[in-house]
Amino acid sequence: MAYLSINALILTRETLVKQGLSGFPLILGYGIYGVSLALTLPGTRNRLKNGRKASILNALARFIRRAVALPLIGDASVYVLINGLASLFPLLIIPVVTRTVNPTDYGIYAIFLVGVNLLMPLVGLGMETASGRKYVDRDTTDFPTYIATGIFMTIGLAVLVYAALRALAPSLVTVVPVPMPWFFAWVFVAWSQTICGLILTLNQMAQTPVRFGLWRVGRALVLNGLLLVFVLMSMAGWEDLVMALILAHGGVAALGIIWLWQQQLIR
Repeated sequence: MAYLSINALILTRETLVKQGLSGFPLILGYGIYGVSLALTLPGTRNRLKNGRKASILNALARFIRRAVALPLIGDASVYVLINGLASLFPLLIIPVVTRTVNPTDYGIYAIFLVGVNLLMPLVGLGMETASGRKYVDRDTTDFPTYIATGIFMTIGLAVLVYAALRALAPSLVTVVPVPMPWFFAWVFVAWSQTICGLILTLNQMAQTPVRFGLWRVGRALVLNGLLLVFVLMSMAGWEDLVMALILAHGGVAALGIIWLWQQQLIR
């Protein structure tokens, strides 16, 4: 049985590579073929001849190659892989965080994250989407000035949102367990995520998946790495977790603005 499995795997690689597949399409082909083998009855699988397997794989490889050749599917597969990789980091550290952090502290941290998601539309006001649409007409408009104006607009909106939170603080602190001194962190993290989203949007519109992946995966790696370091250093209060958010998102946002300046996308 082990010999048959190894033989099937070798045949899979040789056949798929001969069809000109590599990288993500090759991985996709392995995945589909593995699922097909798993769903096949053991007795039937053992009776399959190598020639029959090769014909199935040839048909599978042609299908994958034609699908990946389509611009929409080819580009989408890259971004799906990048987003999946970035989403893997939280999954890996959640067991460590949940076993170390007090349930009350983790609950406050979760509420803080919900607040950030609620504030982002107020701080960003759709700047990421608008910038992506404007990128198409960048040759006929003053695109760097447009992006710079948008960033200054988000700063002004962040100040207004923070002022509104301060005004509503007496009522908010009775509903949410986040003290008023941390309202600034709420707004700052929301603004930083807006800037990070802008960077990702511009790279996606520029069709630079590698650069997009570096920003997307890099941000996830920095954030979850800081959370893990804080937890291992027994800095597991909700304030420590929020501080990790501030450092990670704030640092990436600062690097993003520097990158925008170097790329002459703002002035």
